[in-house]
Amino acid sequence: MRRWLIVAMSGVVAFLFFSCSRQDEATKGFGPMLVADWDGQGSARTPALAVLGDELVVVWAQDGGQGPDLFLGRVDRWGGVREGPIRLTDSRDTRHPAAAAAGDSLVLAWVERPAGMMEVFAAAWRPGSGVPLAGENLSSSPNFPSTGPRLSSRGDQAVLAWVERSVFFVARTLLLDASADPVGEVQDVTDASHALLQVDIANNGRMLVVAGNNFVSTRWDVSFWTRADQGREPALSTLPATGDTRWAPAVARLGDGFVAAWRNNGGQVPAIELAREEAAGTGTWVVLGAIELGGFPHEPTVVGGEKTATVLWCEDDGQGIHLMAVPVDTDGCFGPAVRLFENVGDGAPVTAVRYGVRVCAAWESLDRGKGTVYLGCARLPECVKEGGS
Repeated sequence: MRRWLIVAMSGVVAFLFFSCSRQDEATKGFGPMLVADWDGQGSARTPALAVLGDELVVVWAQDGGQGPDLFLGRVDRWGGVREGPIRLTDSRDTRHPAAAAAGDSLVLAWVERPAGMMEVFAAAWRPGSGVPLAGENLSSSPNFPSTGPRLSSRGDQAVLAWVERSVFFVARTLLLDASADPVGEVQDVTDASHALLQVDIANNGRMLVVAGNNFVSTRWDVSFWTRADQGREPALSTLPATGDTRWAPAVARLGDGFVAAWRNNGGQVPAIELAREEAAGTGTWVVLGAIELGGFPHEPTVVGGEKTATVLWCEDDGQGIHLMAVPVDTDGCFGPAVRLFENVGDGAPVTAVRYGVRVCAAWESLDRGKGTVYLGCARLPECVKEGGS
């Protein structure tokens, strides 16, 4: 095992990168590897992950005691570090990054406090780009909630979604080109009749889905807004009421449609539940059921695919916190749950991407109050249909 030690910020900050031995890409993965470690004040937190060309790019927020900035590292398919860490911003108040590929560029979005108010910024990065990045403020109103923006790749473009305070919290989307410049106008996905806290976003090149925590009657539930294109009125779909609080929805493309997962906070132990668009392109959703768990789950994330999507979450079984995954295919089959990595620390939040026949995830872990970021890749799990082996 080779080890990189990179010292930056006048010797105050030390980042450790670890490389694992190269393995067969078609069958094996690597990690977990330590991507960012803090050797001093502050923490490395809230990672974002994207595939750019043939490599993985990890972006995280790093707080050195004077306010957080964004850093980036490039990792090859075997876990070898190609470059990093690169300091992307110098505002000392940058957090909650999101990342998505747009052609040969990486489009980034984050939250910043330029005048004491939380607002959304975006910029593009390519290998060799000059830093710090000069992000453009895309917010139209202050007091943006701290859950952070979301990005979804769309060929040479990326779709950005975020929540802003209007009369209530509303979800907005904006199409960005490979330079992170706006294409068209900001679109309101929701209006003042929907109170939102956080959203996720997915697209399949034709349709766009925004999944959000929507306050319905007396509880938080999950709603989906499907838009055929920027500028067309979105169709709203709210799941049938159960009386439970559904929280932290994640959504991804599955074939010609979409799949979603969230945490149901009803009962003594929360559950991870799944839904699929039925049929593809209609904007109508059906609940598939709950994943059989072996412990207490954190909020899920979903990685899309042509025939199979993958739901990931961290689960505390009383012996440790483990990174779990469940496949969901276009026939509605899901499961069984598999353990990708054991004892991942706190392991939340998790961000993940599909990388060939593997799923790669980055997560935050706390060690005595100090934030660190890990990265690992494993072979995609396969759905086992009833009666299968």
